[in-house]
Amino acid sequence: MSTEESAQQLSVIMIMAIGLSTVIGSGIWRDPVKWANAAGVYAVLGLLIAWLLFFSSGLAYAECVGMFPKSGGPYSFVGGAFGKKTGTFVGILYFLGYAFVGVVLSFLTALFTLAILDTGDFKYITDQNLAFFTLAYILIFGFIASYLELRKSGMVLLAWAFIKVAMLLIIALFAFTNMDTSLISGASFDSSRFQDSIALAIWALLGFDVMLIFAGEIEKRKGIDPEEGRKAMPKAIIHTLLIILIVYLIVALAVVGVIPPQSLQPSQSGTLGIMLVYASKSGVSPGLLFTFAAISAGGTTYALIYISIHQIRVLAQDQAISLFPGESFEIQRKRAIIVVASLFIFAAGMLAANKWIDNKTIDLIAGIGVGLILLSAMLPAGITALYLRVKLPILDRPYKAPLYFIVFPISIALSLYLIHANYSDFDALPWISIPITLGIMVLVFLYAWFKE
Repeated sequence: MSTEESAQQLSVIMIMAIGLSTVIGSGIWRDPVKWANAAGVYAVLGLLIAWLLFFSSGLAYAECVGMFPKSGGPYSFVGGAFGKKTGTFVGILYFLGYAFVGVVLSFLTALFTLAILDTGDFKYITDQNLAFFTLAYILIFGFIASYLELRKSGMVLLAWAFIKVAMLLIIALFAFTNMDTSLISGASFDSSRFQDSIALAIWALLGFDVMLIFAGEIEKRKGIDPEEGRKAMPKAIIHTLLIILIVYLIVALAVVGVIPPQSLQPSQSGTLGIMLVYASKSGVSPGLLFTFAAISAGGTTYALIYISIHQIRVLAQDQAISLFPGESFEIQRKRAIIVVASLFIFAAGMLAANKWIDNKTIDLIAGIGVGLILLSAMLPAGITALYLRVKLPILDRPYKAPLYFIVFPISIALSLYLIHANYSDFDALPWISIPITLGIMVLVFLYAWFKE
């Protein structure tokens, strides 16, 4: 194997770290507080149920990537099942979804960075400072991602994932040492609030699907049977989901012992307000909590920027889009620079427009990004896996999900529920998100179908 080839490959543990870095972001110190506020100790059971529902999607992804072990995520398995044009359609939507969310994460990284400087009045959190730090993070992370080979970037993300987990355990330890056992022993069950905790927990589990983008770059180890090699990515998905469950259970168990149910006030509903409540109840310094949150959000931001760059590389390499023919490192870097410049311009526009639509631009971009990911990845995974099981039952499947006639419909139903929930809450997401999403889908559809 040449040095250039090895530089373009990732070990299984690196790919798992990419999935972990995406799911375990700054929200892991905010979301469990909302679960505990909704259902108390029963939020732990709600998390388990949410994870089991999400596991159905993980099994759908695992079966799809086993059949189509190529890079690009939904671009590959949807394209393999329904044709290249359909694959191009979902592949571009998938890129846009994570590009949008990556820009929002850079904003959150800036927000937490500025919060560190003054945890009392947050006097440094101004429009100008947020704009400067948001754009600076995009440039810094984009520059690093543009000039690192795939394997080196995988090492960076692996290190970042370990740091995140270590920080999580430190913060959880603070909560465990300040736990109020009466919040657990005296908890009462409310079915409505319990359902709310499940709904909240589901959203926290999004993002592990980014692992599939790197399926074609998984390291080929000597002496491994090719059939076993095709099972590597499906196994990595399942193992990553199990690690995510363990991590979230630790955090949830720590939080339910310090956050009383229904204790959050309307004034504390924002991200910073919720985290200040957690800091005061757990005994951790707000400055330390915001520092960890900034580091964690920064890791997720870097991961999403790199994911966006790699998705464009896959689409260009397969001529699904026209952007510099060839696969030398110089050409790859040119594409990366174009992606980073596009994200920079898009972020600048998002921040400039924020005042024009009542400070809702960030929520709008985040909601559209999540919606595009659900529409281009999670929903197609369940549909593709079920369609191929019904239409082509004899197709070679290195990994076969158990009880597919139950698992895949659950995955599809969960996807439809999340799509509806994402776009139906007009208090959280402006109604204009629906026509914008549909407009993006129409434009991408026309490009995919009429590209020569």
